[in-house]
Amino acid sequence: MSQHKKILIVDDSVVLGKSLALFLNKNGYIAEAVSSGESCLHRVENIEMPDLILMDI
Repeated sequence: MSQHKKILIVDDSVVLGKSLALFLNKNGYIAEAVSSGESCLHRVENIEMPDLILMDI
C-alpha cells in the first residue's frame, strides 16, 4: 500500500505557495503552504515533520 508523501512549501508569495500546494494535492501528495520561516519552524517542531520542504520557489 502506497503512503502519500507530505510536502511543506515555504514561500512569501502566498499565491504561489497555495497554487503549488493545490497542484501537488491533486497529484497524490499531501501539501501545505506557509508564508514564513517562523511558520515553517512551528509546523515542523509542533505538528509533524514533512517528507520534503520546498523553500523560496
